[in-house]
Amino acid sequence: MKPFYKFSDNIFRDELLKEYIIPVAKWFMIDDKPSGYLIPQISGSFWECSLAMDFLLRVSKLEIPDEIAKLIEPKVVNTVRWMIDSLLSESSEEMSWDSAPWDTAVVLRSIINCCDQYSNLFTDDEKKKIDDYTMKITRWLIKQGVNWKSVEGYLTADSTDLAVTLSVLICVKGKYNDEFLAKNSINIDEIIETITNMLLQCAAFNTTEGDNTFKVENWGSVFNIGEVICGLSSFVLHSSNSETKKSANAAILSGLNYIEKIQGNGGITDNSVADSCGILWSYLVASKSAEEYDHDDIMVFKSLCWMCDSNKVLNDGSFLHSSYSTVFYALSLIEAYDTWDLGKKPTNEVYHMVVWLNPNIEVTERARRLDLELKCKNYAEEAIKLKELLVQNKINVYTCCVIIILIFITLVILQLFKAINVMKILNTTMLFSILGIAVVIISSIGKVCYEFLKRKYTIQSIDSTLFPTKIKKNSKKKGC
Repeated sequence: MKPFYKFSDNIFRDELLKEYIIPVAKWFMIDDKPSGYLIPQISGSFWECSLAMDFLLRVSKLEIPDEIAKLIEPKVVNTVRWMIDSLLSESSEEMSWDSAPWDTAVVLRSIINCCDQYSNLFTDDEKKKIDDYTMKITRWLIKQGVNWKSVEGYLTADSTDLAVTLSVLICVKGKYNDEFLAKNSINIDEIIETITNMLLQCAAFNTTEGDNTFKVENWGSVFNIGEVICGLSSFVLHSSNSETKKSANAAILSGLNYIEKIQGNGGITDNSVADSCGILWSYLVASKSAEEYDHDDIMVFKSLCWMCDSNKVLNDGSFLHSSYSTVFYALSLIEAYDTWDLGKKPTNEVYHMVVWLNPNIEVTERARRLDLELKCKNYAEEAIKLKELLVQNKINVYTCCVIIILIFITLVILQLFKAINVMKILNTTMLFSILGIAVVIISSIGKVCYEFLKRKYTIQSIDSTLFPTKIKKNSKKKGC
């Protein structure tokens, strides 16, 4: 493997493709024979095969040698056939792989992607069989996802099960129309919303009263947090529900912020070997759905340097000869190739930018700044809600005043025409009732105005203290 510093002035990601991505793609396919499967199939690991498929499906769309592209097609399709034949019947209407929700969701998602990309390589009977099995697998996943007794009960389970189930349900929704899903008694829109809210409730569990910050630690380890924000990212990119989407986006930002905070050396390397590769992948994937966010170039570059070191990436292209670690390593590579903007520049410019950024934008400082910006955003949203409440109360007051004036005019007119005796109606009891209602209305308006003005000046004070000037995220100094 060629180290990064020998990439010279070539485009960084092009060298990454040639020196690291293509070699690991060859390793997954074992040999040059079109027949057979992918290397994780030797150990019988369905989920490792599926993640390797996800990687190879994306590689096949890049500018790679024809012999590799032509080899990917039959290898991936044969692996799908092996997976379908290995399904376990949970009941007459439900199926899974090894009764494992995470494995089942990951595999189904890969099969859907493969069938979409290589639909011409499957027969009509195979397509019909896959559609039928997909519905049975979806029923089983939904049953596993929504039958938690409570949020407290869910906290004892693995949050990644729900996150991956969420992403595959969104894939199913994209592949099949509503009529087909209804025919199979699957209300997928409602389930997607339910599972998303379960993940968000889990993150917000045990928060102090009045604190809207997501406690992402409740999702589990840093690796789990990465996978959960990936699942929420698929929801953000899919959903039109503005309120839930807004909460999911806030949770993703908190998750990204937490990942940056927890890594002490400026790169995603403070975990186990496989976990570090998987967290980098999740970090890159989740960043795509967060509008306010951008990659931390130092973190991505240092993580790639650590991951692609010659002590880990061996001459055959694998990551320590382990398919378990290699699948996450490969997915991180392809995600960096596709989404990391700095990697699309010449290598000497990549090094130049990293050198300039390194002493000025430390990861811990960036994480603190992002945290402050999120809090400031929450304060601004609260101020908007208070303003809306004040406007609504003003409208209610004006309405009451108009009604009282109309009643008064009506009574005067009736008195003039001697239709009624107003003095008999306005006895002492009714007079005190009217005064009591007036006192309540006036005091309520005064309280709302006081709280609004108090919060307004508090926010202004915080803004002027913490943000004397507008912060520009990821500002990059130019070299001399």
